[in-house]
Amino acid sequence: MKNQFYTLKVIRPNVSTEWFDLNENTKVKSWYTWKYPTDDYGHEISDVTFYDIFKALDNYKCVYATLDVDDSIIRERVFQALADIMKVDYDYIYEQWLKVKY
Repeated sequence: MKNQFYTLKVIRPNVSTEWFDLNENTKVKSWYTWKYPTDDYGHEISDVTFYDIFKALDNYKCVYATLDVDDSIIRERVFQALADIMKVDYDYIYEQWLKVKY
């Protein structure tokens, strides 16, 4: 997996003056709770960055254990954000995740 991170500014829906600097050093929990404030499970995400998620996938580690959350919707949203950061298709991230040995 090639390390290709970029900065992406995400506009929060209905709040045009706010933005979130989404990049490899962004804390997943901070981004997630900002982007999905009504998802209470977001507060349970561990203190990891998107780079930590990238490294977990690159080393075939369990993403659920890395996030400390066992929720597929959170995983999918995090994978989409990681794909945006890396400027790759979601399927690229998803295929890497499928290679994890449990």
